[in-house]
Amino acid sequence: MDQSLEQSNASGGDELPEGITEFPFEEFAGGQVTTEWAGIAMPCGVEVDLTIELGRTRMARTDVLQLCGGSVVPLDQSAGDPVDVYADGRLVARGEVLVLDGNFCVRITELIDRMKACA
Repeated sequence: MDQSLEQSNASGGDELPEGITEFPFEEFAGGQVTTEWAGIAMPCGVEVDLTIELGRTRMARTDVLQLCGGSVVPLDQSAGDPVDVYADGRLVARGEVLVLDGNFCVRITELIDRMKACA
């Protein structure tokens, strides 16, 4: 492999080896966001139990009963770590917590492959 790279680099400049063609990349800037290209129809009237897990902790009942507004609960994840997104109890994605117009929201950064998750 290293020898092939050296040969292609030594062949000079922008010339590609015989039988190799350059892949044309599309420009994505400026387009409108749509779901039509993927053939995804937006479901209406379907209920899904969505859970965002910021982290976990174990606490004694007495400590839980002493919690009040403004209490700080230490979690097993640090601030800035990805949060897990569950749909009907199944891990479907990971994301990051953001504040948008004074509301908390989650930006999805990774979709979980169902086939890998079940293996």
